[in-house]
Amino acid sequence: MTTRTSPHYKPSKPLVAAKNGNRWVIKPCSLEIIWGGDDRYWRIPKEETDQPVELLQVSWLEVTGSLGVDQLPKGQELMFKFNVRLKSDAFGWKNAPVYLSAGFGRACSWKKYDLSLLKKETIVEVPQYPRVKVPTNPAPGDKIHFGMYEIWTGTWKGGLFIHDVVIEAV
Repeated sequence: MTTRTSPHYKPSKPLVAAKNGNRWVIKPCSLEIIWGGDDRYWRIPKEETDQPVELLQVSWLEVTGSLGVDQLPKGQELMFKFNVRLKSDAFGWKNAPVYLSAGFGRACSWKKYDLSLLKKETIVEVPQYPRVKVPTNPAPGDKIHFGMYEIWTGTWKGGLFIHDVVIEAV
């Protein structure tokens, strides 16, 4: 087990999204992962790589990020898409849907999806994704928060890779 000061994973650098036209791509190592600091639960590659993070097993799935609105177009509606892959031996996803969120402060858009419906061993975009509109006049330091959660069932689940998060202008 890796020695860390916290059982949770926080990237060492602030989240920066790589822009490509009207798309911003966030590497999985730029996300905050509850229980990600414990090798029994997650495999986290080095931050400089494009490798996915791998969920080995958790009963509390919480993967989040936040991005300064100064990096995003004002007044534009954005979609937040998680690209994931389930291993052939993934477990615990039946009757344990994930909730995807995006928003500012208390104003959040939520979507629910059953990952057990996904084809195994294939990188796919979770077909439900939250949308949020960037304020036209944000305050300095305002951020968009987004995440993927499954914290309600208490069941153990594993075999999930998170490849990246794509933010795309509508």
